Amino acid sequence: MRIVKTLFAIIGFLVFLAAANAAPLQKGEHYDLLSPPQPTDVAPGKIEVLEFFSYTCPHCYHLEPSINPWIKKLPKDVGFIHVPFAGGQWAPSAKLFYTLDVMEVEDKLRGDVFASIHGDKSLNASNDTAIQAWAAKKGLDAKKFSDIYKSFAIQAKVQRALQLAASHKIEGVPTIVVDGRYVVLKNTIQSYDDLLALTDQIIDMARANKK
Repeated sequence: MRIVKTLFAIIGFLVFLAAANAAPLQKGEHYDLLSPPQPTDVAPGKIEVLEFFSYTCPHCYHLEPSINPWIKKLPKDVGFIHVPFAGGQWAPSAKLFYTLDVMEVEDKLRGDVFASIHGDKSLNASNDTAIQAWAAKKGLDAKKFSDIYKSFAIQAKVQRALQLAASHKIEGVPTIVVDGRYVVLKNTIQSYDDLLALTDQIIDMARANKK
């Protein structure tokens, strides 16, 4: 009898989940609309997903274990882009992101950056000198890293990140924006997995609206 009750409980929970997933998304509850919509930076026909984040943000740090496997499973018609928050004290960490990206090691060292800031606290990501010392300890060519980090190209990328944050009306991180239109809201979520599940639903909505 206990087994039967357990099975009914599981079935009921699954039915509840299916109903929740089938419920229509509501503007102001699940997402906000950007006005005006912003141009995207992915191939025509693709759906852009931007994650505005900062290495120094503890919420971004806790989101990281969930978002990495989620990104790998995104459909082929979705283009995902990390955008570092670059204002004020966050500018050095944005420069770090773009420098590692140019050196093609950001994916490899991303977890190390977060762990060094929030775990053992061996990296002060608001300080240019500390960042360059950290990079050398990680085995990166110190001169090459420094030259790229201080370059005009990196400064231009940081300025572009600032412009994107402004045009997408970003007030905090992490914030996910789908297809230049839909800002994913956190009103109804209780976990980072919930946030990504809601983002999946909004991606589906964006895809349907494209058609």
